[in-house]
Amino acid sequence: TADLSASLRADDVVVASPRSEQATYAYEPDGQRRWQQSFSASAGGAVSDGRYVGPTFDIDGEAISAVDLASGDVHWSVPDLSLSAFVEIAVENGVVALYEPPEIGTEGGETHLRAFELDGGDQRWELSLGEVTVPFRPPAVGSGLVAAQTATGIGAYDIDTGAERAETTEPFLVMVGLLDDRRFFDCSQNIVAYDL
Repeated sequence: TADLSASLRADDVVVASPRSEQATYAYEPDGQRRWQQSFSASAGGAVSDGRYVGPTFDIDGEAISAVDLASGDVHWSVPDLSLSAFVEIAVENGVVALYEPPEIGTEGGETHLRAFELDGGDQRWELSLGEVTVPFRPPAVGSGLVAAQTATGIGAYDIDTGAERAETTEPFLVMVGLLDDRRFFDCSQNIVAYDL
């Protein structure tokens, strides 16, 4: 049995990334290997439109990459981010959103919220969220917003520009979600819903 950093399934392919091998493999339903790449993928990634989008790690360092699950081709890659295997990605409405935590060992560093285009990987915007305790969930994307944990509560940001639309004063976040009627909510000890 392999110690996997990622195991993904999409349509007719299974993708596995053994933690110890710094490689990622894709298999047909009958077990035949379809492709192999020389990077390690993370379980924190997301699958959207036939692509894995998430942290990839190789001898050149760490990056956010979009990898075609059918062919193994890398559509795009953004290198030199401060990432770990635990960074989770949210992908929806053609937008990739993620937290970029401070570098490991940095005391009092700021966490950034970054948004990229799913097609092409161009960065839409980046915000400093202050000194955020390690977020428990990826940002939520939907209803024209990205909602994320900040140093003091939850912020809701315009999906196109990153402009702040709302912020709560609740200090702790376990999970955040967005509804189509432009409400967002979090769950800590209680469920709390907010109008914009």
